[in-house]
Amino acid sequence: MSSPSGPPGSRLSFAVPLGLDPIQEQLLNLSKLDSLYELNRRDFFDIVAILYSAARNDPDPGALADPEKGFDSFCELVTEYLLAAPSSTLARATDKKGNYVNFFGKVIMEQLNRSGVRLSLQDLYGPDNSTKHSHVWELVKTFVRYVVIHAFDDGLVSLQEADITAAALRIEQLKQGIRKLRPVPEDNL
Repeated sequence: MSSPSGPPGSRLSFAVPLGLDPIQEQLLNLSKLDSLYELNRRDFFDIVAILYSAARNDPDPGALADPEKGFDSFCELVTEYLLAAPSSTLARATDKKGNYVNFFGKVIMEQLNRSGVRLSLQDLYGPDNSTKHSHVWELVKTFVRYVVIHAFDDGLVSLQEADITAAALRIEQLKQGIRKLRPVPEDNL
């Protein structure tokens, strides 16, 4: 079952799953990535909203416009942003102003490491590491699906331009270090 991603006539009208399967939910729970999401729900929602707005306004959204594959394509876009590769050849870890933008990837990897995974972002992006660390990539992909599904459940499609501007301001605070994403407290592990 799924729900549509956009209003009728929208360039982005891919199907959004209603949720994860029980095994995926259990994996998120064991890793406490679901707790990480809840602690930072607004920030995760904001970045998904910004990316969705950019995709929705793109005159050529490409694979994102595919009704069957658009959701997965959008999740790949979100993954790319959240886990900005720590190499300038793959993706920038800083924006045009020099602000640090890999704060999402850092907190996600810290949580994975606290739950038993011993990897850095660099490890994930090394040669052949999508195969070598496929279990970690699957967990990250599951987490991103969880984040995106919740964003749609929380009204992503109905946001107005003022909402996107406010979201961008909140993300800018993270970029500038004014605010930080919150890790899961040790006593909740």
